[in-house]
Amino acid sequence: MLECRDALLLEWKEKAQGEDLLARLRALEFMELTEHAQPIQELDVDLMLRTLDHIKVYENGVVVTVFLDGMEIEYKAE
Repeated sequence: MLECRDALLLEWKEKAQGEDLLARLRALEFMELTEHAQPIQELDVDLMLRTLDHIKVYENGVVVTVFLDGMEIEYKAE
């Protein structure tokens, strides 16, 4: 997420101006959480609970992480 923060920031700013109150809240939270963030070295449970919605794991090895702001990151193990 930190690697593409600049692109996400535009999306979050757009959502922060929208009419959906929950989307606005999530966008503002994600902007604040990532402003001075550094790559994590170990699992931060509090951060996970504040950002993660769910994880989808498929039989073909694809893992999709879905965040509370609606962003999805897909990973395929090789």
